[in-house]
Amino acid sequence: MKLRFLVTFRSIKSRKYDNELIEMVSRVFILLLGLITVSAIDFGSDSSSCEDDDHHGGGGHNHGGGNGGNNNGCPRGWRRFTRSSGGWCIRVYSQTNIEFSSAASACSNRNAVLSGIQDSSEMDYISQSASRNLASSTGSLWIGAKRTAACARSKLTATCSKTVSCFREKRMKKILKIFKTSFYWTDSVTTGTAGFSWLDGSQPDNALGGNQDCIAFFFAPSTTRIANVNWFPGAMDDVNCVSSQFNSIPQRRIQGYVCGKAASS
Repeated sequence: MKLRFLVTFRSIKSRKYDNELIEMVSRVFILLLGLITVSAIDFGSDSSSCEDDDHHGGGGHNHGGGNGGNNNGCPRGWRRFTRSSGGWCIRVYSQTNIEFSSAASACSNRNAVLSGIQDSSEMDYISQSASRNLASSTGSLWIGAKRTAACARSKLTATCSKTVSCFREKRMKKILKIFKTSFYWTDSVTTGTAGFSWLDGSQPDNALGGNQDCIAFFFAPSTTRIANVNWFPGAMDDVNCVSSQFNSIPQRRIQGYVCGKAASS
């Protein structure tokens, strides 16, 4: 009787260990399957982390002088920046009160497009170049960005945000990023959201009737006080795509536009 009891006890204990082993193997399999699934998801053109978007952007570096003859594959008077896709040439052009559509056409006539802004180095160059070379040292520029169709007439929401929405997947302990921006770069070259330098936390607000589909890039030698608001060089504001809206605000008047094109080498 005692021997039979011991055999039965060991059999039950063995089945218990077998069940625990099966459960552990199942958990490992589910974890590996989850990691493979997450790795296969495309969360946007920029694969950097959410922290990278805030601080590093596309890693642009500028090369060459603005007036050099052989400017590293850029025409005379253009500035070259190195992006992940290759060399990108940028130049600020002057024309007071030009309309957005006319600025796009002017860039096209130069075999270029209205340029997006990859990161802070490009933003700084554009603001400084405009302040030094345009008719006014303070004003606004048209750049290559438009409001997305999905966010037309929308203010800031969870799906029409200023940069990106991030969430932490608890089981994987990994930050995942989903692009839900209100604006996109129209040049088909600029990536990510590091180049969007909104004026403050309320932007882009799509105010004044909900037709603010363009971005006015503010330039100045230094932070400028306008209508009780501090405007820093490079500040962006979503605006209507016409220049007349700034007739009563001389310091923000459209003074030109930013063209961009791929470097030849």
